[in-house]
Amino acid sequence: MAGNFYELLGRGTPGDPGFVAKIYWVPRDPEVAKTEALTVTARYLGDARQPTVTVGFGGDGTWQSSGTGTGYFWASGTPMPRKGRWRLTATALGVWGCFKVTA
Repeated sequence: MAGNFYELLGRGTPGDPGFVAKIYWVPRDPEVAKTEALTVTARYLGDARQPTVTVGFGGDGTWQSSGTGTGYFWASGTPMPRKGRWRLTATALGVWGCFKVTA
């Protein structure tokens, strides 16, 4: 599960200096976020010549707690260097999921 896409609104836009998409990622087994790393790859879909952005999170105690005691998740700040359509792919423990976003 991934979210809060509302956070993509009103906090600058892709292409702004220092812009990152703040998205949380919840694994099927929330305990995994405490010990394993997450890799997020952002690929710009408007031009295949654009470089892919890959960033890693967690695996070093940087996970977040839900605050309700129900589990853990990775909080990410994924760079998007320009406006347009992106495919974000999250991978942990060899399992992956992806979605497309226009930002």
